[in-house]
Amino acid sequence: MFAKNLRQLRKERRLSQKELGDAVGVSASTIGMYEQNRRKPNTKMICKFAEFFGVSSDSLLGNAQQVQAPDLNSIQDALTAFLHSQNGLCFNGKPLDEEDLKMIEEAIKQGMKAIEEMQRQNK
Repeated sequence: MFAKNLRQLRKERRLSQKELGDAVGVSASTIGMYEQNRRKPNTKMICKFAEFFGVSSDSLLGNAQQVQAPDLNSIQDALTAFLHSQNGLCFNGKPLDEEDLKMIEEAIKQGMKAIEEMQRQNK
């Protein structure tokens, strides 16, 4: 299961075996062997992969249920809440006030609307 999951994660991020190997400190051929299930990574290497891809080692090993990717709407809500929870937030070294935060929030909403429109046009 690890071999399949590693390959899938690498491909989803459009990385070559060399790029992934460079990122975690092994050769491209080692990545290839992991993906072909011809070599097993040690615990330290599994942790490096999990950290690099932002997944749990259990999910990487196939021991956990796959968590569905979050919807962009929930990310928008979380980002908006995060922006409003920060004290002294700056942009290019200048403090942001409440009006600036509202403008950022509106820009995010407009971006979301543009994505929705593109999706409608592509159907």
